[in-house]
Amino acid sequence: MVKGLRAGHESTYARLFREYYAPLSVFANSYVNDMDAAKEVVQDLFVSIFENRKTLLISTSLKSYLYQAVRNRCLNHLKRINTGRKHLERVGELTNNTESLEELILKNELEYRIFQIVSDLSPKCREVFTLSRVQGLKN
Repeated sequence: MVKGLRAGHESTYARLFREYYAPLSVFANSYVNDMDAAKEVVQDLFVSIFENRKTLLISTSLKSYLYQAVRNRCLNHLKRINTGRKHLERVGELTNNTESLEELILKNELEYRIFQIVSDLSPKCREVFTLSRVQGLKN
C-alpha cells in the first residue's frame, strides 16, 4: 500500500482512506473528546500523507504509523487548545484587573514625582526624608 501511495495511485489512497478513516476518527476522539475535532485531525493526517506521498518514510507497519501519527496530532491539538485557553485566561485576568492596573500606573507616577521633589531637597533634608519615609525610622 505504501508503494502505491508513493507512486501516486489515487485508488490506493482512496482504499487507505476508506479503510482507516472511521477507526482513526474514533481513536482520535478518545484523546480530544470532540468528534468534529477528531475528524479534522484525521483529515489533516490524510491530506499530509497525500501531499508528502513521494517522501513518505514508514519504518513500522502502515497501521502503526497511522495510529501513532493520529496520536501525535491529537496531542499537538490539545497543546494548541491549552495554550489558547491560557492566553484567554490571562486576557481575562488583565481585563478584570483594569482598576488595579490603573492604580499601579498612578502609584508609579506618584513615586516618580516624589522622587523628583526629594532630589531637589537639600542633602540633609533628603537624608531625613529618606530615613523616615523609606527606611521607616522615627524622627
